[in-house]
Amino acid sequence: MPNQLNSNLKYELSKYLTNAELNRLERTENFFKKINYKKEELILINRNKNIPIKYLELIMQGTIIPEERIIKMLEDYAKNYEV
Repeated sequence: MPNQLNSNLKYELSKYLTNAELNRLERTENFFKKINYKKEELILINRNKNIPIKYLELIMQGTIIPEERIIKMLEDYAKNYEV
């Protein structure tokens, strides 16, 4: 059921977002899955990458779609992340 819900949500979003925005959303989702949506990780990212914590929380909640440069910073952080 979650996959179907996810599929339906992506279909609905595709009506309103560009392919680039959908791509950024997917990459952001993958990043947060990798860090298991941990608040402690957001604090470390805030310190290391100088990204405001509230901005990171809004991204994690899906309220905003981050810019490409922010996603690259998050992906760079994820490369060094160990579970």
